[in-house]
Amino acid sequence: MKLRFGTKLLGLLLFAAVFVGAVGGAGLLAMSSLTSLIDGYAGATVPQLQELGRLATAAGRAVSAASAIENGTLEADVHRAALEGMEWAGGEAA
Repeated sequence: MKLRFGTKLLGLLLFAAVFVGAVGGAGLLAMSSLTSLIDGYAGATVPQLQELGRLATAAGRAVSAASAIENGTLEADVHRAALEGMEWAGGEAA
């Protein structure tokens, strides 16, 4: 049995429509799984990174205050302020 040109064209169009549907479905499935992965990352990892940033900032301030305290040429009020800053940064880091 020989297929006519119109039947071949219709078959090709039907195959193209099924193929586009399959690719679109795979894309939607991939987007859905990627969205759930991003939501999980935002819920768990981002707050941890923010806390790590705060801890690093407090540690940097403590190091800066300790460096100022170690400097023996500080005036008394500057020395006192550096000690208070170090105590504050230590409390912030804890």
